[in-house]
Amino acid sequence: MTLVNPQWRSANLQTSPLDLHQLQFRWHSKKLVMSKNAVDLLMSDYQRLEEWCSGLEEIADALPDIDQAQTSRALHFAKQNALLHFRDFEERLIPLLKKRVSEDHWSVLTNVSEEHVKDECLVYELLEIFERFDGRRSYLDPNALGFFLRSLFEIFRRHTTWEKAIILPLAQRHLSSNDITNLLQVMMQFRDDVNAIE
Repeated sequence: MTLVNPQWRSANLQTSPLDLHQLQFRWHSKKLVMSKNAVDLLMSDYQRLEEWCSGLEEIADALPDIDQAQTSRALHFAKQNALLHFRDFEERLIPLLKKRVSEDHWSVLTNVSEEHVKDECLVYELLEIFERFDGRRSYLDPNALGFFLRSLFEIFRRHTTWEKAIILPLAQRHLSSNDITNLLQVMMQFRDDVNAIE
């Protein structure tokens, strides 16, 4: 299956054949709860990612039946929150950590970035599948879709567990209070940008 070109991202956030903006989404809210710091915000994002994984698991379990509203919620979250997670890390947190930690930790941060590249490709593949799905069951092979969804949510669950256990404690130990304050401001601006697109 051909992966979606990353340039597709900004051009297609406003449109979907599934009428996304007519729905209420369990995993995303424009009005974010104000976080005390960037670590708190990342932890709340992890909770939403875990709920998204549970939603993907529900979709996989229900196959070959497909709940179009539920796939719409999963698609919306993938477009907004899942991709936002990669942006938080790759554009801000990891570059900042590399300035603050010793070179002994760089290999860990590099591994995280490599995982993000792979995971982001999977998210784009999910977007391609769900964007092209217009309610026609004939388009989707339930066995292939189920295998893909299970692979995706299992990878994300392992990934979030590992980041919470390794990366966040590293940030808490090595980032200054000023670093964390500035990081929160940038992350909130990222979210404002997403909401402006909506």
